[in-house]
Amino acid sequence: MEQFRGTTILAVRRNGRVVIGGDGQVSLGNTV
Repeated sequence: MEQFRGTTILAVRRNGRVVIGGDGQVSLGNTV
């Protein structure tokens, strides 16, 4: 499981796809 930080994070998994959104700076692994 990747470690991610943010103020508000919304993660939705649908049909094998994962969409992650947030208000503010969100870091997922090494991706910003």
